[in-house]
Order: sequence, then C-alpha cells, then structure tokens
Amino acid sequence: MSKLSIGGHVDQLDPIAEARAREATLSQFFLGDPQGWKGPKVAFVGGAAALRAAAVSAGVDLYVHAPYVLNVATSNNRIRIPSRKLLQQTVDMAAEIGARGVIVHGGHVLKTDDPQLGFDNWRKCVERLDMRVPLLIENTAGGDNAMARRLERIDRLWDAISDTEYADRVGFCLDTCHAHAGGEQLVGLVDRVLAITGRIDLVHANDSRDAFDSGADRHANVGDGKISPDDVLAVVREASAPVVVETPGGAEGKPPTSPGCASTSMTDTGQRCTWAPSSENDPRAAPPNDANIEDARLVQTGGDSAALVYRGTAYGDAATRPLLVPCRSVYVHVGGAALACISRRPGDPATGPEAAVA
Repeated sequence: MSKLSIGGHVDQLDPIAEARAREATLSQFFLGDPQGWKGPKVAFVGGAAALRAAAVSAGVDLYVHAPYVLNVATSNNRIRIPSRKLLQQTVDMAAEIGARGVIVHGGHVLKTDDPQLGFDNWRKCVERLDMRVPLLIENTAGGDNAMARRLERIDRLWDAISDTEYADRVGFCLDTCHAHAGGEQLVGLVDRVLAITGRIDLVHANDSRDAFDSGADRHANVGDGKISPDDVLAVVREASAPVVVETPGGAEGKPPTSPGCASTSMTDTGQRCTWAPSSENDPRAAPPNDANIEDARLVQTGGDSAALVYRGTAYGDAATRPLLVPCRSVYVHVGGAALACISRRPGDPATGPEAAVA
C-alpha cells in the first residue's frame, strides 16, 4: 500500500514551513490575492526558483489554487477573457515553482444562458491554454447554472473537453464539502466520478457546516460538521489520490478569535468576521437599505486600520464606515443586512488597499 500524501491549504508566505508544521508532504496555496485580478506573485523569500528548490529539498509537493474570481465558462466577455489570461498566468507561475497542478473551480453561466455555452467556453479555454502543469477542475457547491456542481454537468463538461489536444493534462479535484453541499451523496461517489472523468487527481477532504444540497460552501473540521467522518475517509481511501485539508484553524485546527465580530467562520483566505449592527449609529453598520450600493472598496487609513468606502444612489458623495480589524477584502450584502470582512491571519504582512466585492 502506498503512503498517503496529505497536507493543508496554507499561507503562501512559506508553504514549506507550513508543511513542516503539519508534518505534511504537500502544501496548497494561492499565488497572490484570491479575490483579485492582479497577476500571480510568489511571496516566498527568494522567489519562484527558491521556492522550487526548497520544495524539492524538503520533499514537499506544491499545488496552486487559482483565484476564486476566475470564470472561464461565462458568456460575459469582461469576465471570461480576463479569466483566461489570469489562468494562463497562474499556470505559468505554477510551472516556475514546480507545482504538481493548478486547481480551478468549474465556474458558471448566466441565469438565462444555455449551460452548453459554458461547456463550449471550457473547451475553447483548454484548447488555447499552454498547459505547462496539469489543470485540475474542482467540483463546486452552489449555483443552478454551475458547470461542476452536479455529476450530470461534470459529465457534459468532460465530454466537451475530451477531444481537445491536451485533454490528458486536465484532471479532477474532488471536494467532499462541495459534493455534500452540492447535492451528491458521498457514499459511492468516487466510483461515480471515475465513471465520468476516469481519474481523481486530488481530494479536498473537508466537512461541511451546512446541510446536504444546501449549496453553501462553508468548510468545517472533519467531525464538526454535517458529514459523517466515515464518509469523508471513505472518499480519501477509495480515491487513492493526494489529499488537501481546507478546514479552519491552521496547523492547530483551532480558529483564532477576532475582536468586534458578532460571528466568525473560516474561508480559504482567512477568518470571515460578520457584524450585526447594534444600532443605525453603530460605526460597524452596513449601509442602509436604500443605499443601492454601486461599488465598495477597502482603503487603508493608517497602520492596520481600514475603512470601507461605498457609493450608492442615496449619497451624493462617497460614504465611509470604519472597520475594527485589518481586512484583506470586504463583502457588502446589498440591502444593508450585514457587513463582512476577510481578515489577515496572524503572521500575514501588512497589505495595502485591496478591491472589495460588492
């Protein structure tokens, strides 16, 4: 029996140290901002060549997760074309560091689009991509128009790309949380996936905070969520593929606390702090219901302080709300129900202004 290769989704500053802290044989990480469109960058001291050499010396396999903003399936040219460009840049940088593969979400089409358009766009992407490292398409948790939520759509996606010149360089990443939340039973799932793709190249072994077929992508530590630990372990065992654990709390498995948060949860990029305003004068409050937010951005106001600047039809000028913790990116729920911030984790270097998602 071959030894299981396993590791975590880790901070990009030093994936080798992160692997050692977990006694792991692999690390998965981002190359830059997972919520932004800027090109990939290597944060490791010494750059790509140094990271590649360190990984070889330590016996650590590297996997790169593409930015979340990528959507090569969409009919929206302003998203699809930049997505192809950024995906190629990510693949190129992944090759420079000697990564074993690039993981990318399947994406989705617009509500009124025929899903076949998304499959065709995936075929065109694969045909045009210089695949210097394998591309691993990951199943996703939500969206009725997703390309890789349900097995029926994954089957059509694989049909679309199977005749391309580099189809053998396209693999599959199976996420247990996404499958559960996406409405696919884990029992027997490996066999059902293999019948479609013929391969599973990587497993994301995660529990889910939410119920079966919820469509919610919220990871939990194995045993703390809604999935039977035995089912997660069965997928790992039956897939016989390297495993990445993307669950809260870093090497210790304990989520850090965040001051000023009404509730917290973890994402792949850090801790999500959600505030429920105590009054309309609460400086943490989200914009009022009639703000009709048109855009929002995070600005640095000195040191680690930050403020959310947003613009809407209810305001002649931009309005500002201060945030109580350092943020990597900000989410504004249109309608003013809540304000959420993805915070920098302990040890992350200070960052400048970053774009928010509204």
